[in-house]
Amino acid sequence: MVVFLVAIPLSLGIGIVSGVSAESALIAAIVGGIVVGLGFALTVHLFVKNPDQTMKNTQRQLKRLFNMS
Repeated sequence: MVVFLVAIPLSLGIGIVSGVSAESALIAAIVGGIVVGLGFALTVHLFVKNPDQTMKNTQRQLKRLFNMS
């Protein structure tokens, strides 16, 4: 319940700031909640186990993608 109370206003705010309608942001939040809920129900792990390493890998891939040194 707490996640719901945080996620809905957050998704609405991000959606409005991004320039989409509140309805679209709400639909995206609902779809995301269903996907994550099904993932937990099917025991699919959607966790980031090492956020520091994940950020380093993301930065490395972006540098490679945009040919930055």
